[in-house]
Amino acid sequence: MKFICFFRCSRVLLWIVCTSVFFSCTEFLEKKASSAFALPETLKDLRAMLDNEAQINMFAPSLLEMGTDDIYVRPEVLKARPQAEQLIYSWQQSILRSEIASWNLPYRVIMMSNVIFEALDRGVEGRDAEKNIIRGEALFVRAYAYLALAQLYCNTYDETTSSHDLGLPLRVVSDFNTIYARSSVQETYDLIVSDFKTATEALPESVALPTRPSKAAAYGALARTYLIMGRYDDAKNAAESALAIKNDLLDYNDLDASSNFPFGVFHDEVIYNAYTTQGLLLVASRALIPDDLYASYDEKTVESNCFLINQRMATLFLKEITAEGLLPIFQVSARMNYT
Repeated sequence: MKFICFFRCSRVLLWIVCTSVFFSCTEFLEKKASSAFALPETLKDLRAMLDNEAQINMFAPSLLEMGTDDIYVRPEVLKARPQAEQLIYSWQQSILRSEIASWNLPYRVIMMSNVIFEALDRGVEGRDAEKNIIRGEALFVRAYAYLALAQLYCNTYDETTSSHDLGLPLRVVSDFNTIYARSSVQETYDLIVSDFKTATEALPESVALPTRPSKAAAYGALARTYLIMGRYDDAKNAAESALAIKNDLLDYNDLDASSNFPFGVFHDEVIYNAYTTQGLLLVASRALIPDDLYASYDEKTVESNCFLINQRMATLFLKEITAEGLLPIFQVSARMNYT
């Protein structure tokens, strides 16, 4: 009899424990799900998304530089690098052996931009002027991400073939379950130009930090886009519009040419800063300067002293631009607009 009572009590206790665990797990999973898929509801949320520098600004594809002949890498150094970097550097026909950040990171920026557009269209509360700036910033970063992707995954823009050359999947909603076919190169650049032009109308002339887009940044990026498209008069006009707002140039005589980091992060020329954190092959201790490129510098100029580090055996390294090891390879600057 005692055994039967003990058995029944044990079953009741087990049921209570299991029920408690079940409801605790359910509550935990619901909490995780709700926070993972939470939609922005306020302008403060949207501002926080756009100010997330680690996601919005650190997307620039390092593939654009690792495959160029502006650098070379010693064989023993290359051998120690990840396989993907070896394949890119040596121009192998197939380099995409796994998921690649140069594709994923820009599309993450694009998705975040689309989330912001949808939140604004739902009617978040706030001042119209602030909403307009946020929409302009989202347009800029979406266009900038598509521009970076187009340099990697599309044919060079050619007006005679662009309407049937394969472009990018142009995602304009945030739902990642929506499948998009590849657009044409013309459609890709049409969206980029449209986003940049609309952004020029919405963005302010000055910003607190160059990690935020400004009107000058939008004109500068538009100038770069037109230059890529071969629309040189339009590029000139857009560059002049950018320079009319911000035209600061550094005096290299004022820099400490003996420093490994003479430029700093946000110097006067920077209009918009975008980084890559992927291109570790490009850091100063690995990426060396070919003789023909070095010969284009005058050894006696302040400029060469600011950009190059002379090492033993006449090997030259590019100075890292920032002490943090971030490479601003997709930057909008006043010097770019002048050139």
